[in-house]
Order: sequence, then C-alpha cells, then structure tokens
Amino acid sequence: GGSGGSYSLPIATTSVLGGVKPDGTNCTVNGSTGVFTCGAGGTSFNVTNYGAKSDGSTNNATAIAAAFTASNAISAGYPTVYFPCQVGTQCQYNLAGASTSAIHPTIATAILCDTGVTLNYTGSAHIMDIGPSGLTSANPYNKRFRISGCTLTDSGAATQGIYINPWVTTVEVDNNTFYDSPLSASSTAFGLLAAGGNWDLNIHDNDCMVD
Repeated sequence: GGSGGSYSLPIATTSVLGGVKPDGTNCTVNGSTGVFTCGAGGTSFNVTNYGAKSDGSTNNATAIAAAFTASNAISAGYPTVYFPCQVGTQCQYNLAGASTSAIHPTIATAILCDTGVTLNYTGSAHIMDIGPSGLTSANPYNKRFRISGCTLTDSGAATQGIYINPWVTTVEVDNNTFYDSPLSASSTAFGLLAAGGNWDLNIHDNDCMVD
C-alpha cells in the first residue's frame, strides 16, 4: 500500500521505470538489483500486496479493485499501480467483471506492467476504465494517466479494451500489446477507445496481434 514504514518490492526488470521514479513519488528502482523501494508515504501500489495472483486461473478482480481503491484515495503525489512478474517468467493476471472494470483509476495514475505480464479479462465489459466518469466540456480532467508495458487479452466477451472516459485528457498509452483484445470479438469493440473530448493523447509503440 501507500503508507506505513519503508518497504521493498522485488520487480522483474528495470525496463519499465528505467531507474527513474514516477513523478511525485518517493519510490526508486535500483538499476543493478531491480528492487523497487518506497519510503513511508510512498505512492506505489503492488497488486500482489492486495492478494492478486498471476497464476492464470484466479479471478483477481477484487484484489485489483482494492489496489485501485487505495491508489484513488491518496491526496498527494502521483500513484503507480504495479503488476509484477519475476525475470524470465510469464505472469497472467485474470480478472472478470460485468460493469466498471476493476482497473479503474479515477485520479491521475500510472499503470505499469513488468515484462511478461498479461492482463486477461474474462468479463463482459471494459478491460480498463480510465479516469472519472460524469465529466463535461465545462469540467474536463486534464491530469496525466499512463498505461505501459502490459499485454491485454480477453475471453472474447469484452465490449472495449482500454476505455478512456469522456473529457479525460492527457493520457499516454505506450509499449503495450493488444492480443486478441477485444479485436476479434466484435466489430464495435476496440483495443482502445477514447469516448470523446480526449485531447492530448499520446499513443505510441503499441502492438496489435490477432491469431
């Protein structure tokens, strides 16, 4: 979580953060050891600390939602919700859902996946919902979101992949892989959908793969 004493979280590689702490946090990654360290009051939220398992079978929706509930509640700093994976392994985090996704940052947040992480959505709504809902042109949300390093796939029932809520701006989506997600399920479903009023999007270095 983001409070209490100092702690260290093992991570697979330094490729996602590259040794640079996310803006507004007191978290750093050691380029030699690959250890991600946060002091008291840090704003990094490792989903495994909330009970998520990367075993390819557990429904992690409740655990992942708990990580985002905690990150959405911080009053200062820029939270990072982190999906870890050990070096040289493949880590699949399953999550189900029929309404708002468990992956739902409502304040400016970075969602970072280690190399080897797949987020496999087994529900019937959106894989991710980005930003608060209910905004209008009079009150857009213009603080930065980032989704990076994740492989996104689904069981074929997702209605959208990454869904950026209306009037949520300043979103970066980089270095992700959309794998049958949900491109093969429906002609109206997209790997990423910006719902409207979403300026300052930075979408780059992503791959789309369909079997």
